[in-house]
Amino acid sequence: MKNKKINRIVTGSVILILVLFFIVFIIFNYTTDENSFSIVEKKWITSNINNIIDVNVFNDVPIYGYNGSGISFSFLDAFYKENNINFNKISYYSSDDVDYKNISFRVLDINEKLEGNDILFYEDNYVILSTNDELVDS
Repeated sequence: MKNKKINRIVTGSVILILVLFFIVFIIFNYTTDENSFSIVEKKWITSNINNIIDVNVFNDVPIYGYNGSGISFSFLDAFYKENNINFNKISYYSSDDVDYKNISFRVLDINEKLEGNDILFYEDNYVILSTNDELVDS
């Protein structure tokens, strides 16, 4: 009799722990937005609010950065407005003799792949507009 009572208590405790673990797992994995910052990223932002971060930016590649405007510059300006992190935008030109291991942004050719800690920042997308109603799939 005593063993059955102990077995029920142990079984009930194990089931309760598994249910609680499952609930915590669901909350942490499915209620967070993939576009929101992680706890580590939020901590970095908080600790760097008073710092000026140097960022190398192409200044002669259309769309990415050209004469002080483009995706890179717009992204950094928007990040500053939302998070109050100030960036020192260091412009360089793709034609310069640059050590590509020490730059913040780089443009990959079609045959290059992301490496190590690379993060995809922007990918070109194309749209074809026509007055004819034809399907173009390649």
